[in-house]
Amino acid sequence: MPELPEVETIVRYLRPRICGRRILSMESGTMRLFRGSHHQRITNPKRIYKHTKRTVIGKEIKNVKRFGKNIALVLSSGDNLLIHLMMTGQILLNPKDKKPHDRMEMRLSGGTRLIFNDTRKFGRVRLVKNPQSLVGSDPLRIRFNDFNKLVSSRTGALKSVLLNQQVLSGIGNIYADEALWSAGIHPLRKASDLSATELKGLYRACRSVLNTAIKKEGTTFRDYRKPDDSEGGYYAIRKVYQRTGERCSRDGAIIKRIVIGQRATHYCPKHQV
Repeated sequence: MPELPEVETIVRYLRPRICGRRILSMESGTMRLFRGSHHQRITNPKRIYKHTKRTVIGKEIKNVKRFGKNIALVLSSGDNLLIHLMMTGQILLNPKDKKPHDRMEMRLSGGTRLIFNDTRKFGRVRLVKNPQSLVGSDPLRIRFNDFNKLVSSRTGALKSVLLNQQVLSGIGNIYADEALWSAGIHPLRKASDLSATELKGLYRACRSVLNTAIKKEGTTFRDYRKPDDSEGGYYAIRKVYQRTGERCSRDGAIIKRIVIGQRATHYCPKHQV
């Protein structure tokens, strides 16, 4: 699933290329893609699609923003067209050819085409007024004192806390493993048991890992592609994620794999304590 760095990369790519353009058309044959907002009474996917289509056509895209793992097209109407890629979603801009799993096509002024491709059809599109109300705190924007309060008040395994999108929105399996490796903290440690020094180290590690991944334009090892269909470069420099059986680059110990909350978790048994 694309995480914060992948979504941020997509947003930064799209912003200068589609801001100021008007939405001329929206077409989709995948009704389950469209979801209502928390304040919307419409529950039928087909009706939501028609409502969304009527609302966005003719509107100007004023900005493109990221809210957690969501891409928000900020419209001139004050609405936000929120796109969540889920596991296999891709946003492609002006692709040369149609692909088998293209789920939504938007035609913009200036001859621009925006495609939402999603192999497994888990993605979501919804209209919302306030996207921030749907997500937790952003790990790149939150201050340490607030991070400290959010994390230290949780009693669950630290890996699970980092993956909780209502706590910190944007961190997923890849960067949770990478941040915990960088901070030298075992993923099964209780969040509430961390010392002030450990919490400060984790805060810095999360921000450092995410910013590094953004510079590398995300992690491609399966489905994720940038809107120009090229790959991100973080996978080649990852420290622990999917390196089971390899030697830790910090201390030479063998990387282990366990399962926490049904998620594969990778860690170094020597320096992550």
